Amino acid sequence: MTHQTDPIPLSANPAENKNTIPWGKTLLGLLLSVASVVYFSTQIDYAQLGDAMRSAKVGPIVWAVVVIFATGLAKAWRWQWLYYPDKPTFKPTYFAIMTGQLLNIVSPIPRLGDVARLYQMQTSSKIPAGTTLGTIVSEKSFDLLLTVLLAIAIVPFFTIPDIVSEQVFSLAVIAVVLLGILYVLVFQAERILSLTQTLTRPLPKRFADFVNKLAKRSLQGLAVLKHGRVTVFLILLSAGIGVLSILTPYFIFLAFDMPFGIAEALLMNAVVTLSISVPSAPGRIGTFESFVFAVLFLLGFGDEAVSLAYALVYHAVVVVPTLIIGGITLALSDWKLRELFNRSN
Repeated sequence: MTHQTDPIPLSANPAENKNTIPWGKTLLGLLLSVASVVYFSTQIDYAQLGDAMRSAKVGPIVWAVVVIFATGLAKAWRWQWLYYPDKPTFKPTYFAIMTGQLLNIVSPIPRLGDVARLYQMQTSSKIPAGTTLGTIVSEKSFDLLLTVLLAIAIVPFFTIPDIVSEQVFSLAVIAVVLLGILYVLVFQAERILSLTQTLTRPLPKRFADFVNKLAKRSLQGLAVLKHGRVTVFLILLSAGIGVLSILTPYFIFLAFDMPFGIAEALLMNAVVTLSISVPSAPGRIGTFESFVFAVLFLLGFGDEAVSLAYALVYHAVVVVPTLIIGGITLALSDWKLRELFNRSN
């Protein structure tokens, strides 16, 4: 596999050389997290919480951790195929996925992990940032469409609050629009490139060349969707990743002997996934527990101590393995965080 590496900075606009933190959203997220922590700390009996934590079965929790690990491997495998036919090797792909997830958890800068993935694939596999950007767009599209389909599937089976139903409807509209945009980007690529060249003609040559090159590389990253069999394979692989994500809350249900099954786990996963759009502190401390707690209340589960214990264990299972594996992949990578910030600025 050969790739021509372009010296494209990770910033979309060379004139914009500041990597800023959205302080308003960050502050709101911190306030929501603090409010959640304060609420739980004042409403929950710590003795009962301790009893609930000690009563949890270790076996299902271990299986939930195994599922998290398998999900990371499956996502890296899918991302490999999104570069088809010039697939990179598995190791740098997996390293980029896990390092990106680590940074998305701990950083107040939105989607810094995705920027890290662009940089890591550019440095380790000599893949242009624009090409990787196209594959990430495809990846997010598969995930969004799957989440929407799962969310729509559970609506008839549960009494869902209006705010959740409205969000599901909004995402369904977004998914339909996204499908239309992807169709245009994939099958009308030549016309888009021609239009981009026309629109950038009055601009300074250096900036126009940068925009045109980025557009070309990004569209190349979407070209995998032209291959019907590969696209079907990617859809099936994405469905498998979705099943793995449902198994995580399901195994933790088993750990606490809760009277719920796959359908309730599907609901839990869908709501937790949709809640990512809500501002929160790094690691989603407090807000993650609030949404899990709300789903259990919606399902009619009345033991608050067990509900919070479930939420804490679920959160730990999702976050801790990612932090550990992401830390290892970052340490073993041939680049440093300082380089990422220097290239992003």
